[in-house]
Amino acid sequence: MDTCLIIGNGRAGKRHAKYAAHYGMKVYTVDPNLEADYTCLEDALYSDTLFDCMVIATPPDSHLKYIQKAIRMDMPAICEKPLCDLSNSVTAKSLADMADEAQVMVAYNWRYHPAIIHAMADVDTEKYGKVVAYNIHARHYRPDLPTWGVLLDHVSHDVDTINCLSGGINWITSAVHEKIEDDHDAYRIKGITNSECQFSILEYAEMGHTIERNTYLEIVYENGSQEYQLTPDDSMFHSMWKTFLNGVHYPNLMDAYKTQQVLWAINNYWAGI
Repeated sequence: MDTCLIIGNGRAGKRHAKYAAHYGMKVYTVDPNLEADYTCLEDALYSDTLFDCMVIATPPDSHLKYIQKAIRMDMPAICEKPLCDLSNSVTAKSLADMADEAQVMVAYNWRYHPAIIHAMADVDTEKYGKVVAYNIHARHYRPDLPTWGVLLDHVSHDVDTINCLSGGINWITSAVHEKIEDDHDAYRIKGITNSECQFSILEYAEMGHTIERNTYLEIVYENGSQEYQLTPDDSMFHSMWKTFLNGVHYPNLMDAYKTQQVLWAINNYWAGI
């Protein structure tokens, strides 16, 4: 691949541009509001440049339409997480059913974190016995959005991590959002995996975008507990991009849809549905 078209030139788009350029690609950007090479996708696609792949780094409510465009064009694409916003379940399911033929990776990059890869090996080999429970504890900034901002920005990574390690989440048993102080919220989620293990997610969200995400995963095994520190790691982005450039789309649309189903269930819990 020689050329990459990035839709959305915000923080996520610039991060993807960095890795695409690192692997020798010429990067072009599309954004109607920020400085970019093109102001709309159609101008880019009807230009003289032939694009080899696409990155979708726009807000979640526009992800599905760009995924559809990539599939129609048979163009490999990385879509920022999550799969979509808290609606569009019918369209999301129809795209997920196309996962095997679509060349689309959804950027749940924590799956490529060295500590998660280590944890997956421990779980698969039963190094410490069978898993009893998964617990994720995280502290991070609070997005400038209502409750669903934390859900899609941060909790989505936690849910996807548990889905990846456990083989899937079966149901949510509780989901509580607590305002501790004016600038400090807590999100507590509990449930059961398909393998009948318990899991819990505890997210502390504080005001201020200077707060670095600090997360650790605790897995309770039959023979004791192990902690895996999930400090942001540059290697996970490199691993994700190298996997994509090798033609492997993991996690794919169905993987992301399974995580999306859990996000919808949590949101319904918070909404009292």
